[in-house]
Amino acid sequence: MDHGIASEQPRLPQRYSCLKDYTQQSPPPTPYADPPLENPCGHHSPHCDLFSDDFVNFHTGWRKNEDIINCGLTPATGRFTEEEKKALISALMEYQIHEGISDEELEEIIGGRAKHRYTEFWLQINAAVPARTTQTVYAVVRAMYTPVEAGPWQVQEDVLLEKAMEQYGNNWVMVSRLVGRSPQACRCRNRDQLERKKQLALTGIPKS
Repeated sequence: MDHGIASEQPRLPQRYSCLKDYTQQSPPPTPYADPPLENPCGHHSPHCDLFSDDFVNFHTGWRKNEDIINCGLTPATGRFTEEEKKALISALMEYQIHEGISDEELEEIIGGRAKHRYTEFWLQINAAVPARTTQTVYAVVRAMYTPVEAGPWQVQEDVLLEKAMEQYGNNWVMVSRLVGRSPQACRCRNRDQLERKKQLALTGIPKS
């Protein structure tokens, strides 16, 4: 019987079509978890701002599953999606520009063995994919920067390099993903190819 009191409908988690929609909400939503708790991190901010100090775990350093849950999210598992990988690349580029570091310096941070020496770096990159732990972000980013191929360059790789540069210019991170070589390898190969073309134009003899 209806007594004039509307029954409260269950609150369903909102779903998002892409990572951009997912990360631009405040407080950060999730397509898997209940709505975030109010002030879940226990600090001054009512929300877990993805790029503020509230986002990090102050006690143990790297962000773990329990930290994700405490921010009202459900830890994501499985392979990283292409949207997540693009978000990581954007975060890496933003960090590089903001800090004014070279490609070599960025690669040194990513490939360095003393990973906990760069806790703040990894937490900042982690913020691009808030439902992932820092350890999984660390593994995926390092895999992106690990050369897939080694040894002499093949003709098809040079073709891919040329096409990738037409699309991304000197953005070696994106170029490397298309070619399957490290950013540094792609940059050096392009330099060598330019020198070879210059030599051919001057002498008609390709540089060996």
